[in-house]
Amino acid sequence: MLIWSVLLPLPLVFPGKLPPLGALIDQTETEILAPLRASLPSGLRIELAGSADLLSETLFQLGSTFVLSLFITYLLIVALYGSFTFPFLIMVTVPMGISGALLSLIIANSIPGVVVPLDMITGLGFVILTGIVVNNAILLVDRSLQLQQEGNKYDDSLYLAVKDRLRPIFMSAGTSIIGMLPLAVVPGKGAELYQGLGIVLTGGLTFSTIMTPTVVPALMGLLRYMTGTGVSKDSSTTVKIVNYEVKTGTDKHNQN
Repeated sequence: MLIWSVLLPLPLVFPGKLPPLGALIDQTETEILAPLRASLPSGLRIELAGSADLLSETLFQLGSTFVLSLFITYLLIVALYGSFTFPFLIMVTVPMGISGALLSLIIANSIPGVVVPLDMITGLGFVILTGIVVNNAILLVDRSLQLQQEGNKYDDSLYLAVKDRLRPIFMSAGTSIIGMLPLAVVPGKGAELYQGLGIVLTGGLTFSTIMTPTVVPALMGLLRYMTGTGVSKDSSTTVKIVNYEVKTGTDKHNQN
């Protein structure tokens, strides 16, 4: 069986700035290759090669790296806390960071004359975010657990943890955001290569920093409500005291 491979270079001319490679591949598939495949005789096929073929493989490897980074981060936090519940609360900040990064990319691309492609370097920003956005949640959860060990109530520990750690969170995140901001907004020769990375990191970290002091304590309170942690002991003690007082009063009345 003989297999013939014919390489046909297809020059494309675009007025103005060249669009991202992913958009070019989608446009080529829908407008050029799809009609050709419909009219091909049996035994022949058309496939994209070169940079287009490497793009799909690169995206798969990038997605695998992102999932692996999430798994390793979660296992590391589990080893530190000795629990599977609190690390899960901390990992909730990762979707918030990704949401902020995607929102920042949408806003940047909506600016006239600005095109920020979701390329390999920009995708690395999402992987880096998994190790950055969890820091703020770690500060809150760790301080809350520390306050509970000191004898504070569950709700009070959440309030005091946010009160004690809010300033350090904004200071550390603010310095990181300001440091990466020139990478996202300052133009220059070769700056567009790393502009997407800067936009993803600054946008994701900013959104996560704003949402973490509200979302993480709320989830910890919801966890307390679902599991009943810190409630059953106080309720049972109160009921025992009331029953004791009622019985004592009844006994005294009967004696009289």
